[in-house]
Amino acid sequence: MPTNQHPPFVAALRKKDAYAESVGKVRFLETSSSYLFKAGEHYYKVKKTDSEYSNLAVKQAFCQEEAKLLHRCNGEELHAEVVPISHQNQSYAFGTTNGTPVEYALKTTALTEKNLVGHLLDNKKLSAMAVGRIARKLAQFHAESPTDDKSAQSQGRP
Repeated sequence: MPTNQHPPFVAALRKKDAYAESVGKVRFLETSSSYLFKAGEHYYKVKKTDSEYSNLAVKQAFCQEEAKLLHRCNGEELHAEVVPISHQNQSYAFGTTNGTPVEYALKTTALTEKNLVGHLLDNKKLSAMAVGRIARKLAQFHAESPTDDKSAQSQGRP
C-alpha cells in the first residue's frame, strides 16, 4: 500500500542525476513492499523496511536471491544485479562506491510495455494457449524450487 511518507532517498532517486547512465525520464511506482524506479533501460526495485526486510543486510540478501531467481527463470537474457544506493554530501546515487550504502536495489533490464503480460491481455494479444504455456512454465518452476519454509510445509503447502 503506497504511503505519502517516503524515506529521503526516494525523492532524490526520482531525479535523473541519481543514475550513472544517462536517462531521459524517471518513472516512480510504489507497491506495498517496494519502491520501483524505471530509469532509461532499467528498473530499480528497493524493498521497503518492514518486519520481513528489517535491516540492510537482509534487504541485500533478498535482492541477491531475487536476482538468482530471475536468472534461473530467464537465463542471462534478463540482466539482474544488486546495486548499492549510496549517500554522500546530501545526495543519493545508485551503484556508486562513493559514500555510505543506505539501501540496496535490484537492477534489471526493463521490458518494453508492449511485451508485458498485462498489456498483452488488455489488448487481447495473448491467446489462451499462450496463457496455458505460461501457467505450465510457472508450475514447473515452483515444483522444481527447493523450499525450507517449515511453516508452509507444516500447513501442507509445498
